[in-house]
Amino acid sequence: MKQIDHLLLIDDSEATNNFHERLLGKLNFAERVSICRNGQDGLDFLSNEANCPSLIFLDLNMPILNGFEFLERVIVHFNAKSQCYPLIVILTSSDESVDQARCKKIYQKIKFFTKPLTISQINEIWALVDLDLNQA
Repeated sequence: MKQIDHLLLIDDSEATNNFHERLLGKLNFAERVSICRNGQDGLDFLSNEANCPSLIFLDLNMPILNGFEFLERVIVHFNAKSQCYPLIVILTSSDESVDQARCKKIYQKIKFFTKPLTISQINEIWALVDLDLNQA
């Protein structure tokens, strides 16, 4: 598996972030992993970042600005900046179809996985990212 350039991980759980960062590091998944603790921090990060990340991992339930609010604002950000539209992977502990439908209504390039991620899920995500990058 080759590396992706940049992964942005947005989750308020320090334990989840540490686990995913270690697992992704062991798998040599991304050249760079950036971590934000809520949706507002994620938007601020993207506003100050020259290059769009290849992939965003996003939690839905966070303080300050939750995942739904982040999606509503990030699509405006991407449209205004004419930036790329990275694949966003929602990492959630629930399997609510209503949440999935709501997210897909806001942002088209979105997939859902339960957390914490497993090696099998990461391989599946890599296949999605690889396909997405090859279509760009």
